[in-house]
Amino acid sequence: MIHLRSFTVRAARAAALFAAVLVLLLGPACADTTLELNNDFIEAFKNRATIEVTFAAKFAHAKPKKPSPSKPSNDGDIHISGTAPEIGLLTVAEIMNAVDFPVTLKHVQSKLGGTVQMVGVWRIWPEHGGESHHVQGEADANDITNTNPDHILEIHPVTRVDQFNLRSGFQPIPNFKTKNAQDAFQNYEGARSKITPKSDTTQIRLSQATYNYVEFRLELLETPSHESRRWPHGLREGAGA
Repeated sequence: MIHLRSFTVRAARAAALFAAVLVLLLGPACADTTLELNNDFIEAFKNRATIEVTFAAKFAHAKPKKPSPSKPSNDGDIHISGTAPEIGLLTVAEIMNAVDFPVTLKHVQSKLGGTVQMVGVWRIWPEHGGESHHVQGEADANDITNTNPDHILEIHPVTRVDQFNLRSGFQPIPNFKTKNAQDAFQNYEGARSKITPKSDTTQIRLSQATYNYVEFRLELLETPSHESRRWPHGLREGAGA
């Protein structure tokens, strides 16, 4: 004879235990990341799509993985990890379609442990933020041990490294499957964030972001308001291609 009440209680306890174990196992992977930005930085770059920095490059891929439609991580980019005083955070810079720029990649390898002048699109992207609290101005380069340290700010894509212009890499990635737009935008819209203004800083609590490289059509409804900049005199157009 089955006692329904005791069975139900045991099942409920088992379900609760399973849920608790699942939270413990998956919690770190799904934990939110907190970023604290200086208000001066926000004011300086709020209308700028790009940033120019003196980048202290610590690690970099020597060559990109070959793009594969079945492996999303094989997107043809290379990572360059490091820090920049203009940013003050652990940063990863990425060169798109890196196979097209062998001279630039060799140049980057020769500069590891030193600095390069870098320009690129800056973005807050909490895909690899870890569980840490990222505070602008407190980045420690000793925390960088590979090409993909815990980070929340990226320069992606890079448009220039020293004299090398990388804008020709802004094109579809051969043999790579982009994310479905509907899935991606549902993911973006469901992402959590909480902004807390302070006197000198602004704290942003973010859930993990995914869905890189999404294919969609964009129609501008107004004139772009982002500030633009001129390319420095003597820049080698297409160098390294």
